[in-house]
Amino acid sequence: MEILWNQINLQRPPYRSWDVSVTEFDSKRFIDSIDKILSDFKTFQVLHAEAALLSRLIYRMKSKFRSDKGLKHMEKVNRALLNYLNMAMEREYELLKEYIEINNGIISLPPRQTLEYVLVRTQGFAKLMCRVESTALIAGNFLKSRLCIGQSWTVAMIAYAVISRIWILSRHVIKKSCNWYNSIFDHMKNFKTVGISWLPDNYILPENLAEWLDLPWFNEDMEKLPIKENWDKSIFSLMKANDADEEDLNIANDTIPKNLTAISEDVNCQNDMDSVQMDVDLGQPISRLAFEETNQEEKRKKPVKVKKKKRNPKKFEKLLQVESEADLVTLLKIDSFPGLDKLQLNILQKQIKKLLLKLTEKNTRNLDEEMLKKIRKGIKKWTSS
Repeated sequence: MEILWNQINLQRPPYRSWDVSVTEFDSKRFIDSIDKILSDFKTFQVLHAEAALLSRLIYRMKSKFRSDKGLKHMEKVNRALLNYLNMAMEREYELLKEYIEINNGIISLPPRQTLEYVLVRTQGFAKLMCRVESTALIAGNFLKSRLCIGQSWTVAMIAYAVISRIWILSRHVIKKSCNWYNSIFDHMKNFKTVGISWLPDNYILPENLAEWLDLPWFNEDMEKLPIKENWDKSIFSLMKANDADEEDLNIANDTIPKNLTAISEDVNCQNDMDSVQMDVDLGQPISRLAFEETNQEEKRKKPVKVKKKKRNPKKFEKLLQVESEADLVTLLKIDSFPGLDKLQLNILQKQIKKLLLKLTEKNTRNLDEEMLKKIRKGIKKWTSS
């Protein structure tokens, strides 16, 4: 069977009130201790805000950092915080306060079993927050190592900040829960057991919850946390200018003599001008009209035409010496010719083939003198262009 403080759905004991006179029981001291516990729950709004920020941060990191150990431990912290919210410990203490009724000098109190139930739930609550504290510490170590490496350090810095705040706040909650437990346990001896006992025979409630938790850091001094009810407003005040610093600056300016300030300003201005004259070349002022005139002059200028160099016709005299069909066939088969590159020679040979096809379509006879003249004319035109 699972241990009593670790059960998620712990059944309440049967409720049956019992009466006692005002002189026999100090109801004011008991109610004040419960009110103090309820006031502590109001300071946990900071932890709730950090938990909400952690869940959204995990959602954004889940795809890119899905195999990161730091993210895995952040998810464990998130699940533990969800269990913390589901426990609803504040409601348990509110019900404990509602059970107390005072009528005509007689106090109606809950039975001892109800206090034992609240103490067991407080035990589980403290143990759950110990889980949050230890897991947040491990997640912080992994995120810190990522920061040292420098890989995705911007996201890691935000996650490290959130998990660090949850870690320190969880320690604060653990210390508070130990105080609650001890205060309620001190009052339990004044309560009466009504009916069957609720606790098992082998289960003993610890007298001191801090000793039962056995945390090595519990007795260490912890700095005061700036916990406020309007935390969401106060955090944005950090970005505003400090009014106290401005007042101090104004007081200091008033105490300086006016003559001294005027002399210091003249000296500073003279030093600035000397440094500018020595180090920086300021140049000459130029009006905007000068730029407009130069642009208009550039537009008026006509673009310079680049004359193409004509080929030397003497280099291509051999091409014009086409006397027969055999000369034309050899001209079409050559791979190179002086004065023409490979591309120009290919273009020339293609033009000769097109002209031959055009001439042979009109006349199926062999090449005559008239056709050769036309070919020579074409070659002269192509090589001169």
